[in-house]
Amino acid sequence: MQNAPINRTFWIVFICLYANYLVSLPKIENIMPYTVTITDNNPQALHLVRYLKTLDFVKVTKQKEPKYSQEVLDASKVLKMTPEEIVEAAKEEEMTPEDYAFVMTISKKINKKVSQRLRERFNL
Repeated sequence: MQNAPINRTFWIVFICLYANYLVSLPKIENIMPYTVTITDNNPQALHLVRYLKTLDFVKVTKQKEPKYSQEVLDASKVLKMTPEEIVEAAKEEEMTPEDYAFVMTISKKINKKVSQRLRERFNL
Protein backbone atom coordinates (compact mmCIF):
# COMPACT_ATOMS: atom_id res chain seq x y z
CA MET A 1 0.00 0.00 0.00
CA GLN A 2 2.87 2.39 0.67
CA ASN A 3 4.14 2.07 -2.89
CA ALA A 4 0.86 3.31 -4.33
CA PRO A 5 1.47 7.07 -3.76
CA ILE A 6 5.05 6.83 -5.02
CA ASN A 7 3.92 4.79 -8.01
CA ARG A 8 1.17 7.33 -8.78
CA THR A 9 3.59 10.27 -8.46
CA PHE A 10 6.03 8.50 -10.76
CA TRP A 11 3.40 8.08 -13.44
CA ILE A 12 2.22 11.69 -13.16
CA VAL A 13 5.79 12.97 -13.55
CA PHE A 14 6.42 10.51 -16.39
CA ILE A 15 3.27 11.62 -18.26
CA CYS A 16 4.17 15.31 -17.82
CA LEU A 17 7.70 14.78 -19.10
CA TYR A 18 6.49 12.68 -22.02
CA ALA A 19 3.85 15.30 -22.91
CA ASN A 20 6.55 17.98 -22.90
CA TYR A 21 8.65 15.80 -25.20
CA LEU A 22 5.77 15.35 -27.65
CA VAL A 23 4.69 18.99 -27.61
CA SER A 24 7.82 21.04 -27.95
CA LEU A 25 7.43 24.69 -27.10
CA PRO A 26 8.54 27.21 -29.72
CA LYS A 27 11.78 28.99 -28.96
CA ILE A 28 11.85 32.76 -28.98
CA GLU A 29 14.41 33.78 -31.57
CA ASN A 30 13.57 37.35 -32.48
CA ILE A 31 12.61 39.60 -29.64
CA MET A 32 10.78 42.72 -30.73
CA PRO A 33 11.84 45.92 -28.98
CA TYR A 34 9.14 47.79 -27.12
CA THR A 35 8.59 51.53 -27.02
CA VAL A 36 7.02 52.88 -23.86
CA THR A 37 6.07 56.54 -23.46
CA ILE A 38 6.37 57.87 -19.93
CA THR A 39 5.37 61.43 -19.19
CA ASP A 40 7.66 63.25 -16.80
CA ASN A 41 4.99 65.20 -14.98
CA ASN A 42 5.10 63.30 -11.67
CA PRO A 43 7.78 61.96 -9.30
CA GLN A 44 6.76 58.29 -9.71
CA ALA A 45 7.45 58.47 -13.44
CA LEU A 46 10.89 59.96 -12.88
CA HIS A 47 11.72 57.27 -10.31
CA LEU A 48 10.61 54.60 -12.75
CA VAL A 49 12.87 56.02 -15.46
CA ARG A 50 15.82 56.10 -13.04
CA TYR A 51 15.16 52.46 -12.15
CA LEU A 52 14.87 51.42 -15.81
CA LYS A 53 18.23 53.07 -16.55
CA THR A 54 19.89 50.72 -14.03
CA LEU A 55 18.82 47.61 -15.97
CA ASP A 56 21.42 46.36 -18.43
CA PHE A 57 18.88 45.22 -21.04
CA VAL A 58 16.99 48.54 -21.21
CA LYS A 59 17.96 51.49 -23.37
CA VAL A 60 16.36 54.77 -22.29
CA THR A 61 16.27 57.70 -24.70
CA LYS A 62 14.58 61.02 -24.12
CA GLN A 63 12.26 62.01 -26.94
CA LYS A 64 12.33 65.57 -28.17
CA GLU A 65 9.07 67.41 -28.57
CA PRO A 66 8.44 68.08 -32.26
CA LYS A 67 8.46 71.74 -33.16
CA TYR A 68 6.28 73.01 -35.98
CA SER A 69 6.42 76.24 -37.89
CA GLN A 70 3.68 78.81 -37.43
CA GLU A 71 2.50 78.14 -40.98
CA VAL A 72 1.91 74.47 -40.21
CA LEU A 73 0.13 75.34 -36.95
CA ASP A 74 -2.14 77.84 -38.73
CA ALA A 75 -2.89 75.38 -41.51
CA SER A 76 -3.73 72.66 -38.99
CA LYS A 77 -6.57 74.84 -37.68
CA VAL A 78 -7.88 75.63 -41.17
CA LEU A 79 -7.52 72.10 -42.54
CA LYS A 80 -8.76 70.44 -39.33
CA MET A 81 -5.67 68.24 -39.25
CA THR A 82 -3.06 67.80 -36.56
CA PRO A 83 0.47 69.07 -37.29
CA GLU A 84 1.66 65.45 -37.19
CA GLU A 85 -0.84 64.52 -39.91
CA ILE A 86 0.36 67.43 -42.05
CA VAL A 87 3.98 66.31 -41.67
CA GLU A 88 3.09 62.70 -42.58
CA ALA A 89 1.04 63.79 -45.60
CA ALA A 90 3.89 66.05 -46.72
CA LYS A 91 6.29 63.10 -46.55
CA GLU A 92 3.91 61.03 -48.71
CA GLU A 93 3.73 63.84 -51.27
CA GLU A 94 7.51 64.43 -51.04
CA MET A 95 7.05 68.05 -49.98
CA THR A 96 8.10 70.11 -47.00
CA PRO A 97 5.40 70.48 -44.34
CA GLU A 98 5.25 74.24 -44.98
CA ASP A 99 4.72 73.76 -48.73
CA TYR A 100 2.07 71.10 -48.14
CA ALA A 101 0.26 73.33 -45.65
CA PHE A 102 0.34 76.24 -48.11
CA VAL A 103 -0.91 74.17 -51.05
CA MET A 104 -3.71 72.55 -49.04
CA THR A 105 -4.84 75.89 -47.57
CA ILE A 106 -4.97 77.49 -51.03
CA SER A 107 -6.75 74.42 -52.40
CA LYS A 108 -9.38 74.62 -49.68
CA LYS A 109 -9.98 78.32 -50.43
CA ILE A 110 -10.28 77.63 -54.17
CA ASN A 111 -12.68 74.72 -53.61
CA LYS A 112 -14.80 76.92 -51.38
CA LYS A 113 -15.02 79.63 -54.06
CA VAL A 114 -15.82 77.11 -56.78
CA SER A 115 -18.62 75.55 -54.77
CA GLN A 116 -19.98 79.01 -53.94
CA ARG A 117 -20.09 79.93 -57.65
CA LEU A 118 -21.80 76.66 -58.53
CA ARG A 119 -24.43 77.20 -55.84
CA GLU A 120 -25.09 80.73 -57.14
CA ARG A 121 -25.21 79.64 -60.77
CA PHE A 122 -27.54 76.67 -60.28
CA ASN A 123 -29.53 78.14 -57.39
CA LEU A 124 -28.59 75.35 -55.02
